[in-house]
Amino acid sequence: MLLPVLVWVHSQCFAASFDCRKASHRVERAICGDSILSGLDSRLSQEWKAASKAFPASSDAAYLKGRQKAWVDDSRRRELPLEELRRRWTLRLEELSFKRGLRDLRTIPDTLEARTGVRLESRGTCLESSFDSEEGVAQREAADVLELRRGDPPGLLHFEYAKCIDQHECRGCDVSGLAREVGSTPGRRRFRWKMEVEEDTSAGIISFWRDSIEVVVERYPRSLCGDGAGFDRASTFRRSGLWLLPER
Repeated sequence: MLLPVLVWVHSQCFAASFDCRKASHRVERAICGDSILSGLDSRLSQEWKAASKAFPASSDAAYLKGRQKAWVDDSRRRELPLEELRRRWTLRLEELSFKRGLRDLRTIPDTLEARTGVRLESRGTCLESSFDSEEGVAQREAADVLELRRGDPPGLLHFEYAKCIDQHECRGCDVSGLAREVGSTPGRRRFRWKMEVEEDTSAGIISFWRDSIEVVVERYPRSLCGDGAGFDRASTFRRSGLWLLPER
């Protein structure tokens, strides 16, 4: 009576990126039991290997591995139905393919869709808050984040820029608005913003280079930042820190 059971189990296992005979987690069993999700998982494994080869620098490789591990852990932790797992795997596949295929960051403003965008992350440090002092007391690891979407009307770039997030102990800053292209120099595209914020002015430049994007805030009201924080330095974002934003 054992053979028919083994044959049935084998017939329900599709070509996933791992050995379905060792599947133990709920998500692993879902992958092995669904041909669509299993196919996505196999393609995702191949795309991950290709993306890893596209970013050989040790710092980029370490960042990508950390982000992929966080994505896997989050996927396993969530109680997602099959359709949502399929959607999540599809989005991750698109993200890695887009990241690997985008060779020139200067093309981002031209490739943004009306309802989607990109998110870039740059790891750094922040000044840790202190309840006993207005001065920061220590450096902590944090992240700078830049989100870009196509603006309305066309020709404008909607941006959201935040410094020192992902750490509740950190004093952060954030600014958002619309930036307009103001010309370029050899190798660089520039988008400038200037707007009124609470009776003060926020202004700065987003520069697109082939392999990086730099954000410089030239002027900002203190209300955009926590106590003691400020846009005291530019943020540089690289291609390895690029991800797709979900549709709104």
